[in-house]
Amino acid sequence: MELLLSFKTNIKVRNGFSPEFFFHKIFTASGDRYHISLIKDGEMYNFIMAEKVAGWKIISAPEPPQWLLDIEHELGEILAQS
Repeated sequence: MELLLSFKTNIKVRNGFSPEFFFHKIFTASGDRYHISLIKDGEMYNFIMAEKVAGWKIISAPEPPQWLLDIEHELGEILAQS
């Protein structure tokens, strides 16, 4: 069995921009989480996603920008396949 702890992928966001997302799995007593980071337009974004009843959701981010919320479902699908 292979255990994947970190990976990266490009995801197309608004205006055709495809930043590289870095995923790092965090093992916690309350369940697995992913720390996700990327650089877009010279700004670094960091946030945490956790699996909830309705799928993977952003649980920790200081007011995530709308373009990030727009791809939350797609990020969740990537995490579900990892």
